[in-house]
Amino acid sequence: MVARRRNDSEVPIANPSELTNSKRLWLFQFGAAGDTYLYVWNDSEESAFEEAVEWLDENAPGHLTNLTEKDLRAAAADENIRWEPTWPDWDDPAFAHVVQAAEADLTQIGHTTLKHGQYLVSHEWAFDEVHDKAELLEVALASYEEDKSILDFEYEAFGPEKKDPEGGIRVEVNNGDVDATEWTDIAAATGADQPEGEEVSKQEVRTDLEHLLSSGRHRGTYSGDAGVSLGDVLIMTDGRKREQAIVAAAIGRLANGPNDESYVSYVGED
Repeated sequence: MVARRRNDSEVPIANPSELTNSKRLWLFQFGAAGDTYLYVWNDSEESAFEEAVEWLDENAPGHLTNLTEKDLRAAAADENIRWEPTWPDWDDPAFAHVVQAAEADLTQIGHTTLKHGQYLVSHEWAFDEVHDKAELLEVALASYEEDKSILDFEYEAFGPEKKDPEGGIRVEVNNGDVDATEWTDIAAATGADQPEGEEVSKQEVRTDLEHLLSSGRHRGTYSGDAGVSLGDVLIMTDGRKREQAIVAAAIGRLANGPNDESYVSYVGED
């Protein structure tokens, strides 16, 4: 499981693959001494809690508990209610009152059935949303290392006429690897005739996202490239802008190299 360091202790990330589907990050703390921390990506605090307790059920079940008959009998004694031999009886208002009293210091987990308990001790857990950018970046990068496919996409554009384009670009990101190709119709661009089979220049780049989005001489040369880092891309909340940033960096790299050049007969030819 991917984790980062916080106060010299490892902090797991419950759902690293959900980074690009979520706009918010939460930090949960469990245990009387706050000994278990957990990051969760989710837009909703209620859903983040659900994911957190499901992670606990699989990885740290000692934080979960159930109400036992002993707990219920103790609650009945505290409430001066006589324990009936027919209990548990959910239709009995007195028994319902006992259960409510027993649950007073517990947080019930009602969304799902867990294997190791349906309650947390209320004063032994807390959570807060993470707003610090440095922390967001660190957790985002750790999430990416766990699942690089979260940034996978394909993009292509040809023009100015789609049926008979004079240029085009294709960018594919697959599990952290980047393949970018640009075609330019030399005759259309220069007005000069070219030998058959060499009418179109084809530039290709194969790299990875870390290198593509790192600082280098290709960054910022294309007007659409804002020079954002991999971490900046990961915490973007708009998926379209995320892809645009990667494509812009790829265009800059194609223009400035290093890349492989060959010649083909038409725009779009592989």
